[in-house]
Amino acid sequence: MKRKAPKLLLVLQCQLVFLFLVPVVSGQIRLYDPANDELAKKTREAFAEFSKGDANVFETMGGNTLTLRDATLSELYELNRGGTKATVNKVPLWTWQELRKQVRQTQADFLTAYLAARAILKLDAAEVQDLKQALALAQADLKTAKDERAQKADELEKTELPKLAQLTDSVEKLKNALAASSKPVNKLSDLNTEFNNLKTVWTNIQAVKAWWDAAERATNAPGLQLTILDLGVAHQQATVDRLKLDLEQAAAKQKRLEVIEKRLELAWGSGEQVNDKFKEATHGLFGDVYAGIAGVTDDNEQVLQTIGRMAKLAESEVGTPLTETTKLRNLLDVLGRFVSLDGYQKYLLLSDAIEAGVDVHLFSIRRSALNTKEREVLVGYGLDGLAAYHAGGLKPEQIANFFRAAQTIALGVIAGRD
Repeated sequence: MKRKAPKLLLVLQCQLVFLFLVPVVSGQIRLYDPANDELAKKTREAFAEFSKGDANVFETMGGNTLTLRDATLSELYELNRGGTKATVNKVPLWTWQELRKQVRQTQADFLTAYLAARAILKLDAAEVQDLKQALALAQADLKTAKDERAQKADELEKTELPKLAQLTDSVEKLKNALAASSKPVNKLSDLNTEFNNLKTVWTNIQAVKAWWDAAERATNAPGLQLTILDLGVAHQQATVDRLKLDLEQAAAKQKRLEVIEKRLELAWGSGEQVNDKFKEATHGLFGDVYAGIAGVTDDNEQVLQTIGRMAKLAESEVGTPLTETTKLRNLLDVLGRFVSLDGYQKYLLLSDAIEAGVDVHLFSIRRSALNTKEREVLVGYGLDGLAAYHAGGLKPEQIANFFRAAQTIALGVIAGRD
């Protein structure tokens, strides 16, 4: 027994040396570094604290944009109201020739406002020679917007959402199997059924191939494998969120174009124009105004003079057929339509252009928020891993425990000699 004790002690010593040397040679042992551990923790905490303000930043940007929009529309309304009031005061003093000139200018303003709205909505540039071409372009833009919205909706419902559901479901089933396993799991492939199901899903979705390849390479670290898979799911979730935002923006764009197209139809109908140098509209509200003005016999007569003369004739028609009274009513209706075009209708079209610009900017802010959120998820996972790495490593007290254990064994062996 006494002869065996030194041999046993030698064996134990060799085993302890082997325990320490093998990991060192293979590069898997790390001594704990408290400085790096503290730095990693502080970095993770600082990033978490920094990220808290991001949502507020984007909310503030959105709120500021809406405030600016409201202020701009309010200013436009006041300017337009002042302009309309001035027009109402000027109309009686204009000659019919001057009035016609103002109607043409308002018609040109409508076309300018429409083209500005197209530019703000970032639609393809196009040459527009007349109102009919402009209306056809508006209708083509609307059709394109409808097609884009349908395409986005189809992609979301038939492709991206099912992908996300499959990825999430496969990972959840694997996690449940891992939690329920009664045996140690050294790698996820130890969970045969669930892992094979997960592999089938992930290898058939090209968008997450890089994540799957990375997870497969981490064969002896199931925790790391799950983290990588979770990152793949987070990436796919961000893709779905962006597509949902694209769909919402496409719907908003379609709605805006529908409103603009209806305003143009109301203003100049089919867009037909008379074949002369002035290109006056023959339909819609503008067509009505031009037709009413055409009934005036003296273009050099002031509007107020014509109305006064017609009013006297209408006054004498009491108790008789109302011929002049009807003419006066129709003429006043024409003037009212022009004032509406120059004021209210033009304001609405200009406000559409402003609203379109705000839409584009707000969606840009929301898209930046989504992109930032995705980056924060990826960086957050990375910092968590860094903190976990530096929190690991072989600590001095653990090494001391190993030697104390060896000493205890050795003392026991020595004591057993006797």
